Amino acid sequence: LEQRRRDKALLQSFSKPEEIDLLRDRQIEAIDAGKQTNLLRKASVQKRAEKQQQQVETLKKQKRPIPADLAAEIDVTKKELTDIDASLAKQDQDIEQIKQKASTDKARFSELKGVKPK
Repeated sequence: LEQRRRDKALLQSFSKPEEIDLLRDRQIEAIDAGKQTNLLRKASVQKRAEKQQQQVETLKKQKRPIPADLAAEIDVTKKELTDIDASLAKQDQDIEQIKQKASTDKARFSELKGVKPK
């Protein structure tokens, strides 16, 4: 029953296999745009982390303690980098899932229509 519902949705959504490729490409483009934003954010946060590390090095050379607010900022920056990396990994995973789904859908659509996939 579920397979029939999926087959019907495929046949109603697409008129030829190439349309599945177009949808896949549009979905991937949207994720890629988000990845670019994350990469820009990551570069900015990494610069901030480098400046914070320079402050720490300067304080160590002067044999002064690291202020609590600087230590807290460093922790926040590290967490932000970790979160960005996790988001990038998720976006890569989403792209792979989109590719797999498109491939499966295209094969099934071609099977239902009796055409050979390109």
